[in-house]
Amino acid sequence: GYKVERWLTVKASEPAAGDALNKADPTAAGAAATQLCDAVLSAAKTAPELEGRVPSLVLLADSKGITIGRNGSDLRRKEDLGATSPVFKAAIGKGQAGSDVWSNKVDQVLASYAPVKNDKGQIVGALVVEVLLGDELGRVADATTGRPIVLAGLDKDAVGVIARSTANT
Repeated sequence: GYKVERWLTVKASEPAAGDALNKADPTAAGAAATQLCDAVLSAAKTAPELEGRVPSLVLLADSKGITIGRNGSDLRRKEDLGATSPVFKAAIGKGQAGSDVWSNKVDQVLASYAPVKNDKGQIVGALVVEVLLGDELGRVADATTGRPIVLAGLDKDAVGVIARSTANT
């Protein structure tokens, strides 16, 4: 949520974020994005502001929402995050940080994102971190009742489980 957005906004304003987006060669841009995302993930692991929220994934996208790179590998390059999350695309287009639940057939994540701006203040991309929703629910359960939490939602005519708490619950 909000604490992650504030922390991520600081990371997105660091020169390395803009540098990765300024590479003309796609291979060089991808490599620079992976290096940046690896560094952001490393910093997240020890950031007291995140209160133990360690992202499962860090991505760098261009101003259109197309991924340039991610931490740990060259997977998910050229993925259109704007097409799968219109809320993300609209927020980044306005230069706003935000958070949203993103879901696919495998994972449900709390995605937080912050715009990357160039030295003229123009939006050139976005830095995105994803925290597994089950991990986040586990943190809430541990901090409150200590009992498992299930997040459910309406799917057509039935209630379906979206995510379950993990960790010590």
